[in-house]
Formats: sequence, structure tokens, C-alpha cells
Amino acid sequence: MRAHLASALALLVACTDRPLGETEGGSDGAGSGGGTEGFTSAGPGGDSDATGGLTSADPTEDPTDGPGGDALSPALEPYSLEVADFDGDGHQDLLVMGLDDAELIAGWVARGRGDGTFTADLAPTLKGASAYPAIGQLDGDAGVDVMVAQFADAARIFRWDVAQFAAYKTLTSPPTPRNHVVADLDRDGRNDVIALCQGAHKFGLTVHRGSDADAWTTTTTVLGAVADFAPTGLLVGQLDGDGVPDALLFEVDGPRGFLRVFGRPDGEFVEPAVQVGHLRPWSAALGDLDEDGELDVLAAEHFPTRLSLATGDGAGGFTFAGAIDIEPPFTPHALDLDDLDGDGHLDVVAVDAISPILLYWTGHGDGAFEPPQALQLPSGAVRVHAAQLDPDPALDLAVATFDAGAVTILLNPVAL
Repeated sequence: MRAHLASALALLVACTDRPLGETEGGSDGAGSGGGTEGFTSAGPGGDSDATGGLTSADPTEDPTDGPGGDALSPALEPYSLEVADFDGDGHQDLLVMGLDDAELIAGWVARGRGDGTFTADLAPTLKGASAYPAIGQLDGDAGVDVMVAQFADAARIFRWDVAQFAAYKTLTSPPTPRNHVVADLDRDGRNDVIALCQGAHKFGLTVHRGSDADAWTTTTTVLGAVADFAPTGLLVGQLDGDGVPDALLFEVDGPRGFLRVFGRPDGEFVEPAVQVGHLRPWSAALGDLDEDGELDVLAAEHFPTRLSLATGDGAGGFTFAGAIDIEPPFTPHALDLDDLDGDGHLDVVAVDAISPILLYWTGHGDGAFEPPQALQLPSGAVRVHAAQLDPDPALDLAVATFDAGAVTILLNPVAL
């Protein structure tokens, strides 16, 4: 594995004195030593003994030092980080949303040059009631669009226009949207918006079917009572093999597992059923970790502190396959799944909101992983995204180290 921290870059976004936890939403090198770390098949509430040691990869190097580093400090108190090609130029960009000097929701965009460096400025048009946007291609043109929840039970879509974001559409989404995912539910080749909505007594999913029309067709499915289950986490993927995206809802840190519902092309969601109900996910991600062709779900839990794997059966069912305990003080706040080392298998990367380290587990493609490796960060982090930010085909990491007032970029940190 090459030296990686020498090519790290810190983009200074803002400084804040208070911890930046999340109030909405949940959120894609060879291991050392003693062999493989698999998910130990402990039953619900059982113990897992596959802890593994933490190997710090070059911990003496400062991850904010590196060639070509830029220090950018707009007047923004950051809360969320997204990575995508927003301006449609073929390079990955960074979007940070948070509070401006007037204590209003605002955005900041760092436009990637494709070489691991960025040019950044405030995005004053990105306004709304939430600092946690949904992103996806929604207008049929090049560039990834941004949807921001608004007041009065609405959400506004912004698209890139020449040199800045401009408002495109406003969607009404009663009751209040708590989370959004972009996916093509009706299989018409145009992305739709799936909103997890929550009212005073009920929760459900509202689908806005994308089109060129001024008003999009809306379908709402009421799924249950908030008193029984109050989900804020939403995962969307094809779970039953019919080609239509399905959904997993979860209550952050609630011991209720996942509520699975099947999507239908007309925008309805049907057949709700609880899966792996003993899990209490803080955050989660979908991916085919055992390479059987079906999506699995990986949950980061705090009580106990571990990663828990539930494998999908291709028919919408999930079975607990075991867990990897994580040694304190690290507590996973957010995670991403991607092939970090380029061997064709999904790996796992996780960050802790308090501990200034990043952990990654390289996968074997059979649900087993090497023991975790640790990379030093300038502070705890609330988001991590794997993406190609420079010409090297190995994936890079963008890390929301907001307590240090920065987005930390690690170029090729896990390249073989």
C-alpha cells in the first residue's frame, strides 16, 4: 500500500465550537496480521468475539498536510457533505450545507478540477429549512441536482445553471418530509423523488414522479403510527428482483430493525414487514457484500458498538449473518461501501463523530473482512464519501471533519 496521507488535502470550510451531530436523516490495502475477520454469527443480543486490532496506517503524518492544499473558509457553519458532479463537467464536486452568518440554511460548493484540487465559493441560492439535502439527476440535463426541504411541507429542486445553482421545481410533500432518496420508481427512465414523511400521528412514503411537467404526480402511502415506529432513516434499492426500487425504513438507534416495503411502478409501497428486528441501526448502507447477486444491509450500531450484517435473499427478506465488534473509543457515526482497494470486492469505511480516526475494512466478497485499519483525521467526522477525485483510478475519500472546520480529502488512501 502506497503512502497515502502525504497526498491529503484539507479544505477549510468553517469553525464551530459546538459538536455537530445530525438532527435529520440516518445519510457507498491489505489488512495486517492475523488473517480474516468475518462476521461472527452471534444471535440477537449475543456476543461477537471477532474484534480485531486497530492498525494505524502512518499515524505520525498530519492528514491535513499535502501538496496543492488550499485553505478555503467561507462564512458557513457546516452540517452535511455530499459528493457528486453537480456542474456536469465530468469531475466530482463537494457540497456542504449549513448555517450562514444570519443563521439561515445555505450552501457551499467546491468544484473539482479532476486533479484532487477544488475551486470553492458560497452557493447563496441553496436555501431551505434543512441542511441535509437529497441529490440526484432530476431535470434530464447533465449535472446532479440538489433537493432541499423547505418550510410549509415542501421541497425545492435546484439545478446547476452556468456558474451557480438555480431553483428548478418546488414539490409539495405533506406531511413534513424527513428524508429523501432519488430513484426511478416507475421505470420510465426519469428519476423520481421518494420522501419519508412524518405527521403528528402517521408516517409514510410520498413519491413525486419526475417529468417535464410543471406539476409532478404525487402518490402517498401511509405505513403506520409514529407512536409505534418513528423512522428517520431511509434506504432504497431493488430487494425482490422485480426491477422496481423497494425501501427499508429505520428509526435511528431504535431497537426495531428495518421496516421493509416493496415498491410498485404506480408509486405505492406494499407488504410492510419488519426485518432483523433486534438490530438498532444508527446508520446503514445497502450493498452486495457476499456477492450472491442480492443486496445486503450493513448497519452501524452503538449499543453494542459494532457493524451488523443482514444478508438479503432476493425476495425482500433479510437474515442476520453476524457482527464485528468495534473496540472503544471508536463509535461509528456514518459509513460508506465501495471498492476502496480496487480488487473488485466491496469494502467498508466508517467515521466517528468524536474520535479523530477513520476505520476501514477491506472485503473478500464473501461477507468476510480483513481486520480494521485506522487513518488519523484532524477531528471526528459526521460523513465519509468514497469517490474518484483525481486521475488515479483508485478511490479517494472526502471526510466531513467539521469539528476541525474542514472537509478532509484523502487521495488514494487504500490503493494496493
